[in-house]
Formats: sequence, structure tokens, C-alpha cells
Amino acid sequence: MLAFFMLNNKYKIKDSVDIYTFSTDRVDCTRVQFYKINTREKLTIEIDSSFLDVFSSMDGSLSLKDILLENKILVDTKEIEHVIEYLLDKNVIKEINSSTFISETDKQRYSRQINYFDDLIPDKEGELSQYNLMGKNIVIIGCGSVGGMIASQLVRAGVINITLIDHETIDRSSLVRHVYANEYNIGSDKVVALSEHLKKINSKANITEIKTKIIPNINLEDIVPNFTDLVINTADEPYIGHISVKLGRYLWHKNIGLYVAGGFDAHLMSSGELIYKGRTPCIDCCSNTFRHALKDWKPKYNHNSGMKDTPSTTRVDILIGGSGGTFAQSLYSSSIACMNIIDFLLRNFDGNNKINKRGEFLIERCEQTWFEMKKQKGCSNCG
Repeated sequence: MLAFFMLNNKYKIKDSVDIYTFSTDRVDCTRVQFYKINTREKLTIEIDSSFLDVFSSMDGSLSLKDILLENKILVDTKEIEHVIEYLLDKNVIKEINSSTFISETDKQRYSRQINYFDDLIPDKEGELSQYNLMGKNIVIIGCGSVGGMIASQLVRAGVINITLIDHETIDRSSLVRHVYANEYNIGSDKVVALSEHLKKINSKANITEIKTKIIPNINLEDIVPNFTDLVINTADEPYIGHISVKLGRYLWHKNIGLYVAGGFDAHLMSSGELIYKGRTPCIDCCSNTFRHALKDWKPKYNHNSGMKDTPSTTRVDILIGGSGGTFAQSLYSSSIACMNIIDFLLRNFDGNNKINKRGEFLIERCEQTWFEMKKQKGCSNCG
């Protein structure tokens, strides 16, 4: 009975899989290698040479039975059942059903990403993953270099419901690292300029702009709707750690995720970390992890002008807020954060061993390091 249903189903070799064939010692047998482009995995089988016509016709347009009839292939139904079951289990082919989650226009727009999701989450249709991603609601606090880049990448990925929060305006120094800054919007509010940039990427983007500063007594209910899926904090004023603790405590009990993204100064190339109840340590545990690990660390400042400080000296060569960095550093930080953020939004937790870690690229060593967030003994939030 199972073979009968399989014969009437439509199957397709995944677009992310290449097929190579090799001859064997037997005339009627061929070695077939399936190569997964995204994961670099290889699967090799030996099969009756007549099956090659089946594979070449397996594009999702015909049922398996029609393919066999069209190519005049006579096979044991048990044998074909075992082959199909095996290839489905190894995620090199997929069953095509009539369910349509997104429009044909969006299918074309996100086709490569859908193929990627097919491999990323094998037990879910890539199209369904894309549909789920497009329905998420994100709040981004801080529209600077990293925050703006994360917003841009998420909209390109299909996220269209985004709230932007920032109190600053674009100045000339923003042109170096802010992907949305240009000569024509200098002086504009960052939330407005970034919103315009995102709507150019996708005219369907639903962007809420809030020009405000996160201060200790701010009411988070006014800026974080209860239907929010994830809050991303990249704001560094008054200090990213202080804001994250306030946000983390509030979001933890509402089961809303927090992603602390980006970095500053020498730590700009950081992946950031996810805080989510039931999956990671709470924000207080993460904060205490850093406090214990960095208890002997002190920041160092390089005064490069050679001037001697006097009470009357105005140090125009020192930028308040940090030494800054390059566009490439911000792009690295935002890109690795977005990969982790998309994993979280699609609930792709299986096999993700970085979920409790912060990654940081050390430029002087050209080395990626990982720092593990640990639950602290006696924590009242996460036990």
C-alpha cells in the first residue's frame, strides 16, 4: 500500500543538490553521487542504470508512476519504495505537494533562500520556513552601523514587520559605516532614513519609526508590543550592557527573545548573543558571566595626538563613545548575528552549539573565538 501511494506522489531532486554519475564494473549498474551544495555533504549509492532516467525526470512535474510509464521502466515496486524512502531520509529529494504558502512572485524573489531553508531545516518545507519568517515581528533598538545592517539583511531575507528605535540623526561620519547613509540624508533622523532605505529594498515593508532614547525609567510596554518575536539591541548609549539588562529582565518573563548584537571599539566584530527563556541563561547570568571573566580587564585609550592634557585642553582627537571601526567590521558582525537571528526565528535549535556563546573575531590574530554564557549558581530567574 505504501508503494502505491509513493508511485502516485511527485518528487523532486532538491535544487541545492548536484548529481554525478560514475560507471562501475557491472554494465547494468551505475554509481550515483548526490552532492549537497550548502552543507558539502556527499551521498553515494549504486543503483540499476535504468533509474538514471527516473532521476533526470524527477523535477516535481510528474508523479513517480508517470515517470516510470513515460520512460518505459519496469521495476519492482518494493525496490522503488526503498530507494525513494532512503533518498527522502537523506534529504536529497523532496515530495511536492499542492500546498502553497507564498505567492509566485515571492517564490521567485526568495527562490535561492527557500532552497537553503530546505537544507537548513530538513523536516520542514523551505517554502513554509520562508512563509514563517515573513510573518515575524522584530524590534531593533539602535539604528547605527550594525543595527542598520541587521535591519537591511532581515528585510532582504523577507522580514517585513520591523520597529526601529533610535534618537540620533545622521552626520557626516555615518557615511563610512552606515549602509543607509548618503550625502542627501545627512541631518535626517536615523529611524526615518533607515525606514526609507528598507522600503526601497521591499516596498511591502511595514516599518514603525520611534525616535526616543532608552533611559532607565522608560516604559518598555510603549515600545515593545506583546506580539513581538524578537528584540535586537545594538544601542550603545548609555551603555549596551545596561540597556540589555533592562530589556532582558522585561522580555524574559514575556517569553520574547532578546539578541544583543554588535560591539564597540576592539570588540566590534562580535556575533552577539541570544537571550531566550528555556534555551539560554538569563540576562543576569550572562552579565555576571562577563563580570567574572573580565574582572581584571581595564580599557586602554590611545591618545594619538601627542598633546599633554591640561585643564584647558579640548581634546578634539578623541571620539566620545569609542574608537570606531570599518564598514567591513560592521558587516561581519551584522551578518553572523543575522544567521543566528534567522535560526532563532525559524526555531532551528537542533545542532546549534553556538546558542549559548558569543563569537568574536580577533583581527590581530585573524581568529574566530567563542565565549560561553553560563548559568550562574543560585540565579532566581533561570535556576
